[in-house]
Amino acid sequence: MDNNYSSEFCEGDSTVLFADCNVNFVWSTGSNDDKIKVYEEGWIFLVATNNDGCQAKDSIYITVHNSPVISGIQGSLNPNANTTNTYSIENPNPNSIYIWEISNGVLKTGQNTPQVEIEWSGNDKGKICVFETNKYNCSSENYCVNVDIITATYEIENQSVIIYPNPVSDHLFIYSKDKLQLSRITIVNYFGEKIMSKKLILKHKNSINITDIPSGVYMIYIESNAKKIMKKIIKI
Repeated sequence: MDNNYSSEFCEGDSTVLFADCNVNFVWSTGSNDDKIKVYEEGWIFLVATNNDGCQAKDSIYITVHNSPVISGIQGSLNPNANTTNTYSIENPNPNSIYIWEISNGVLKTGQNTPQVEIEWSGNDKGKICVFETNKYNCSSENYCVNVDIITATYEIENQSVIIYPNPVSDHLFIYSKDKLQLSRITIVNYFGEKIMSKKLILKHKNSINITDIPSGVYMIYIESNAKKIMKKIIKI
């Protein structure tokens, strides 16, 4: 066989093998062409026969490398505008390169690595995309997540809105002492991931069923006609 070929390639790709002798030959695939395209891993054999009936044999093992798959991105999906947040690849490969692309934010540090710092702008929506290239030069598909950027300032533990009980196991009650017109509640976990976002039907007192939310510490973002309030709850 001609030495001008690659015996390794990434899944979904192929390689071309050439016969470099001007005689009759047959490949293990059954082809009699002077070249064949190979898509799968395994042994390839070539038998060449000259006009006197003498034969020569050659073989090569073709290796197909798996393309990497990104399983997820860790980090806040509800960051505050004009703040810097850290994002990282779940189960990263230490021998891979990660290329990040950011919408409505600035990549501050970490390009080519599995962990980056992103400063978000004042726009409502952002996006993080990343793809991985491993040591065999095989690349993953683009993995993207959308980000909801919080542009308004939330008042922490404002007493004009009461939530109870806390800790809570099933139903959480939200009550407006100052008769604020409540409009929406959003629950975010420790990693900044949005767990629930619900429009509040009643203006001053509502009940939210959080039975199915796992136990843990959560931040509650409450929107009203006059202000936005942030509180912390413990789900048991």
